[in-house]
Amino acid sequence: MTNYLASDKIRAAAERLRSDAVRLAREKDEQAFKNNFESSRRLGERINDIEYWKCELEKTKDKM
Repeated sequence: MTNYLASDKIRAAAERLRSDAVRLAREKDEQAFKNNFESSRRLGERINDIEYWKCELEKTKDKM
């Protein structure tokens, strides 16, 4: 009977470990998606800033 109890405890621990691993993988996937989205947004803003200042510099150059 003790072998059954021990194996049941081991099985339960393995199920918890697997469940935790799946949850952690989902959390990390979601975090990676959010980070990628935020990085893309900031990169887009930076591109717009660079284009704006490029135009401003060209206007200033043309006035000279």
